[in-house]
Amino acid sequence: MFPFVEKRKISYLVVAAILLFGLISYFIHGGFNLDIQFQGGTEIKYSVTTKDFNSEKAQSLISEKIKKTVTVLSSENSAKENFLVIRVSSSLKLTNEEVIAIDKLLKDNKYPVQGTASQINISANIGAEYMRNGIFAIFGALALIIVYIAIRFKAISGWSAGIIATIAILSDALLMISVYLIFNIALNESFIAGVLTVIGYSINDKIIIYDRIRENSSGRKKGSNIEIVNLSIYQTLTRSINTALTAIMSLAVVFVLATMFQISSVAQFAFPMIIGVAFGCLSSIFIAGPALGAYKESNAKLASTNQRSMGNSQARRKR
Repeated sequence: MFPFVEKRKISYLVVAAILLFGLISYFIHGGFNLDIQFQGGTEIKYSVTTKDFNSEKAQSLISEKIKKTVTVLSSENSAKENFLVIRVSSSLKLTNEEVIAIDKLLKDNKYPVQGTASQINISANIGAEYMRNGIFAIFGALALIIVYIAIRFKAISGWSAGIIATIAILSDALLMISVYLIFNIALNESFIAGVLTVIGYSINDKIIIYDRIRENSSGRKKGSNIEIVNLSIYQTLTRSINTALTAIMSLAVVFVLATMFQISSVAQFAFPMIIGVAFGCLSSIFIAGPALGAYKESNAKLASTNQRSMGNSQARRKR
């Protein structure tokens, strides 16, 4: 049986290394790559008759024309309509003159645009509010998780179990954010949805392990806290891995198809989700469970030491 609790420090070092890499990427890229939903700006969507156009060339032409950095994407909806999406992420929205200039530029360069399908302006203040609400949702979910685990697993350290599980889940979210930073993926509303989804998956996986630890700690199994936790993780290992692999394979199919059909928003959501589900599974096996086992063993040793000290004190008084 693998000594999960004894080898937990290796897992801590791996997590710390990835987080450090993400922090370095943060400074390399000059911060988060915020999409228009968070940063504010203008999005123009044009209907086009074909997908055979050069998005990079269009991006270069438009940026040079209006003297602003733009992002040009291609997408396709469920009705098989093709779109050319032009985004300008800035506190300064596009003027009507700039929109007209972009339209004329695309037609002059023989882009098969059929007119503006939609135009959306998002202020920076609204984008900041989206971000604040998303962060509030994440930390609100973590707080409720602590309370839920503390109540349900009172028999195995309650509040301490809840805090340990929440720290492990928070590390999953931070690792997912590190993936966004390392690959410079734009943060948008899919990012918040992805993090919340990973939190939901991760807590489910950790509850399975905690439940087995509680069962084995109730007198059914003999041994130290470390031995019981190692056994509990081993007993749930196949289930945890199979569940994670099923989810990862499903997300991988979504990612591949989204990439093939150039549905960038779906691909940008699926890729970090694959990483998040993998981290959620691994943190349950190598971080949350082992950390709880180490905590319970430390408490048991402390209680034993206190009892011996009290016994020695009473013996000295009798003399």
